[in-house]
Amino acid sequence: MGTSVQLIDVVSWSMVIVFALAAMALAWLALFGDKPRGKARCPKCWYELGTLDSPPTLPVTCPECGKRVERPRQLSRRRFGRWTMLAACSLAGVAWIGWKLPEIDERGWLWLVPNRVLYEVLPMVGNTSALGEELQRRAGLAPWKGLRSECTLSQDDLASLLSRAARGNALARPKSQKWRDTYGRMILDIVPRFDLGAVASPTLAKVAWSATDELTPALLRSFKELQSLEPEIDLVFKGDPRCAAKTLYTIDVLLWWPCASTSYEIRTTCKEDGAHGGEFGSRGSQNYLGSGRRNLFGPWTTGDGSVIITGHLRVTYVPLGAEKEQEKAIEKDIQGVVQLDPFTAPPADQPTPQE
Repeated sequence: MGTSVQLIDVVSWSMVIVFALAAMALAWLALFGDKPRGKARCPKCWYELGTLDSPPTLPVTCPECGKRVERPRQLSRRRFGRWTMLAACSLAGVAWIGWKLPEIDERGWLWLVPNRVLYEVLPMVGNTSALGEELQRRAGLAPWKGLRSECTLSQDDLASLLSRAARGNALARPKSQKWRDTYGRMILDIVPRFDLGAVASPTLAKVAWSATDELTPALLRSFKELQSLEPEIDLVFKGDPRCAAKTLYTIDVLLWWPCASTSYEIRTTCKEDGAHGGEFGSRGSQNYLGSGRRNLFGPWTTGDGSVIITGHLRVTYVPLGAEKEQEKAIEKDIQGVVQLDPFTAPPADQPTPQE
């Protein structure tokens, strides 16, 4: 491994030195290589119209291209080598690749793609594409070669990514399905990486993968932008697949910014067809950092038909940096039908679901 690294370094420096010197030489030729040397030349096609010591009578029209020359200074212009300069720029690009060669060997050729390009094209290519996976690796959400996870984005880079995700772009407007699948998913994956603990003060919050760094002002501003996105809650209820007579509630909470605390409260009434109904209530708290999912087992039922469920779900949260008195709430009415199978006792080797 040590030998290969040393070889990569030798190749890298050799490419930088050779191609950088060649690029500088060609750039010099393009700028200063073709002087007039006493010749009066057409400034467009460089046709020789005489000498600078005895220039033609002005104004003069070039017999080669038809350019009309009216000032003596035009006859003594230095010729700029466009193609030579283009070759110089190409060689400079190769020298830059040589400079990056050790990083390319470690992280792959996509490492050359700028961060901003990855941010903008994410809705076009998707999270599972090569560019999408490259962005996830840079954000520390996926491993690099060798199964090593490392966030290579600075806090300001993360702030730019979260800010772009909050605003969306022409390819993915906020809250659209494409936005949810790309930018929204990225937000929900990145925000939980911040180790906020139970503190509400952003000055005390740390970054999980760099515990010594406090949050930068740019990152805090991106959190403010995320707060412009409306939160969402959803509740799904169905029969418990492990026991047909048990109702399973699943609460989905989508908060697009980090919260110091989150809690929920749910109350429902179950009315069965041909059997008795029941009341169900539950409450709890959880530090959803970006998103959360909570499974709750509802009351036992005895019927073999449908159960009509009505009720109310309330989720409260305290955004990062807010005081407890600034708690916010989102609410949703619950109404739906769950189809139950005839009651069967759970197998002996499978425990009864607990709340």
